[in-house]
Amino acid sequence: MVAAPDGPVRKMRELKARAITEPKPGHYVFDLGQNMVGWARLKVRGAAGTTVTLKFVEMLNPDGTIYTTNLRGAKATDFYTLKGGGEETWEPRFTFHGFRYVELTGFPGKPNLDAVTGVVIYSDTPVVGKFECSNPLVNQLQSNIVWGQRGNFLAVPTDCPQRDERLGWMGDAQIFIRTASYNMDVSRFFTKWCQDVEDAQRPDGSFTDVSPFVCCGSGTAAWVTPA
Repeated sequence: MVAAPDGPVRKMRELKARAITEPKPGHYVFDLGQNMVGWARLKVRGAAGTTVTLKFVEMLNPDGTIYTTNLRGAKATDFYTLKGGGEETWEPRFTFHGFRYVELTGFPGKPNLDAVTGVVIYSDTPVVGKFECSNPLVNQLQSNIVWGQRGNFLAVPTDCPQRDERLGWMGDAQIFIRTASYNMDVSRFFTKWCQDVEDAQRPDGSFTDVSPFVCCGSGTAAWVTPA
């Protein structure tokens, strides 16, 4: 057993809800205005035993209901049962979700905007580089890239934070590492992950598709462009 060389995953920022809709009676959808990774802090007041259900999604259907198809087998759902006796504030500690929208059902009464706050988490990788130009679309692209890095750098470089597999794909890391190191100091982060890569190496010397090794194969860890 050795100490982890990388920075821990921390609460890095918070996002306030920008809007609430009710596409179906009793289904309150909060828009945080930004696709993020972490969890929701819930503020609620009600009778003991009341259970509030929180569902997390990245997109909405045309009718405003939550879109869950891209989650595949991930439930992306939290439950909180009230103890009663006044206002309660709750947030989970042992999970995370990729989302922009949070749907509340079972909420006692009609929620206000402050009922849900997005808590953004990612590995503590300090900002070292920034980019800005005169084109707002390019600036938005850079913002999207940075948010994508935040959402996929949680102890390992994952390929997606929302669905039922959040694995350290070698190909994604290979493609993105130069951009990642421009945006943030990822030296400790990748020092730790390279140890995961070595630990996952197969007896025949091949490296696995994902590290730590959970599934899939080995020997084709990097991605190449077909000729």
